[in-house]
Amino acid sequence: MLINLDTKSQIDTSLILFLKSHVNYTEFKMLNSKSKICSYTLKKYEHLLQNHNFRRVHRTYMVNMEHVVAVTPAEVTLSNGTVVPVSRRRRNNS
Repeated sequence: MLINLDTKSQIDTSLILFLKSHVNYTEFKMLNSKSKICSYTLKKYEHLLQNHNFRRVHRTYMVNMEHVVAVTPAEVTLSNGTVVPVSRRRRNNS
């Protein structure tokens, strides 16, 4: 579910590649190369998506594990070729 201050809309979680934090906003990067900005923090979405195969890999990134094609200690590569960093603190959890 995407939540903004004035709207709530359903979205298929399998279409989300990753989420990126922008202070008090969260950017949803979609499979079709589009982005959506929502007015809640990444921590709020981490709680909402905890049962949907999403994993927080960095302070500013959360990835959809369905789209992960490669994992190294320092980064995660997604199905569209995007490389997302993995923080040192979260390397053992990935």
